[in-house]
Amino acid sequence: MVRKTPLAVSALTAALFLVGCAGEPYDQNAHRETIETYGERVTDMDAVTRATESACAADSADAWVDDYMDQGGDPGLLVIGLDQMCADRVKEFEGALSPYGW
Repeated sequence: MVRKTPLAVSALTAALFLVGCAGEPYDQNAHRETIETYGERVTDMDAVTRATESACAADSADAWVDDYMDQGGDPGLLVIGLDQMCADRVKEFEGALSPYGW
């Protein structure tokens, strides 16, 4: 898998904000489209949604990110999911991702 740059994800999330997706109810189809625009193919969107819900509900962004990255997670996909489901926590998780080069 090719790692996407933070700049690419920032551009995607900025575009979402500009078209008014931020602050609206969760739209799984928009989430899928953003992931596909990022360059990944989605095979189980319900699993993606559950994982993102788990991140949003996490007490500790640091602990959640450590586990996610230990399992080979893609930080860009995490940030996309957070932006889609709990945008108020994006900065917190980006801080937790910084030891991983984010």
